[in-house]
Amino acid sequence: MPTEDPPGRTGDTPDGVPAELAVLEASIARTEARWQQLLAGTYQGTDPARLVTAVVDGEGVVVEVRFVRTITRHDPAVVEQAVLAAVSAAQQRLGAALADVTAEVLPPGAEPARGRTGAEPARGRTGADAWRRTGAEPADGPQAGGGVLGGEG
Repeated sequence: MPTEDPPGRTGDTPDGVPAELAVLEASIARTEARWQQLLAGTYQGTDPARLVTAVVDGEGVVVEVRFVRTITRHDPAVVEQAVLAAVSAAQQRLGAALADVTAEVLPPGAEPARGRTGAEPARGRTGADAWRRTGAEPADGPQAGGGVLGGEG
C-alpha cells in the first residue's frame, strides 16, 4: 500500500532532508552566526556632555573608558555621572543590537518582550539590568552608597 506525504510537505532536498527542516536549519545557523558576531563585538557609548566614552563587550562588561583631555577641570561628581551615563549608553547599544537579532527570529505576529510598564519594548534592558526586574541587587553588582564604579563614596 503506497504511503503519501503528510499535508503541507514540500518535498525532500537531495540529501533526503525535508525542505522545511533544511530551511529551518539554515535560519538557525544564520542566527547563531549573528549572535556570535554580536557577542564578539564591542559597543561604544558617550555621556551627553561628551566627557567620557565607554566601550563594553558583547556581554555588557566594560572594557575601556576614555576621558576628554580637560576632564580634570570637572567636579568629581560630574565625572562620576558622565562615566555612568557613558557605560549605560554603551550597554543600551548592545541591548538594541541583541533586540534586533531577537526581532529577526520571532515568529510572524509575535510581540517582542516589553519593559516594566508594558508600554515600551524592553530594548534598552540588558542582562546586567536583570536584577532590577526582580527587585534585588546582584551579589557582585552595585552596592548602596558606592562611589565611582563601585568604590567607597
